[in-house]
Amino acid sequence: MGVRNTIYLAARDMQRGELVTREKLYKAEYCSEQPADWFMTEKEVGKELRVAVKEGTPLLVAMFLEEEGNEQREVFLSSIRINEAMEAGDRVDVRIVYKNGEDYVVLSDKELLLCETSGIVLLLSGEEIELLSSAMADEKQYPDTQLYAVRYPHEKQTEKSVVTYLPNKAVAGLLGRQEEQLKLREKLEKRLAQTEEIW
Repeated sequence: MGVRNTIYLAARDMQRGELVTREKLYKAEYCSEQPADWFMTEKEVGKELRVAVKEGTPLLVAMFLEEEGNEQREVFLSSIRINEAMEAGDRVDVRIVYKNGEDYVVLSDKELLLCETSGIVLLLSGEEIELLSSAMADEKQYPDTQLYAVRYPHEKQTEKSVVTYLPNKAVAGLLGRQEEQLKLREKLEKRLAQTEEIW
């Protein structure tokens, strides 16, 4: 069940590159399973949109162009499976594995700022937050799907993994993904649906 928060929504349609001023916003209570700090705050007022939005759209931090310095946020995550050997300071990939065995890298080479049995803390960019949001939605939508962390070995330098995860259509649109990637996502969803029919 989602948590109710008071958030900013678009008071009218807005185009990519448009500055978001107060008169283009309104506040309302909104029920969501996403962490509260993923939503727009006062800090984003006056910033430029990285995507076009429709009237009534809940506004997320990831929808805004990042300022110089590539602002990131600390995000607490309780749903990612870790192993007992992991500890703060380790570098990990966050991966998603579906019921049919397909496995993708969602986040690559992230440092564990906090690692406890209750969850982990990662420093994420707006785009990474959106990718993770899509993967978390997949975990809820497709039975036996799991998000888990894989640690890089301490004793030797390993090349950073390539992000291979295919986000859902809504997030892919926000991130400006190409048509080819959207088609790959559609094929993945068909394979997952077929898996459910078999099982």
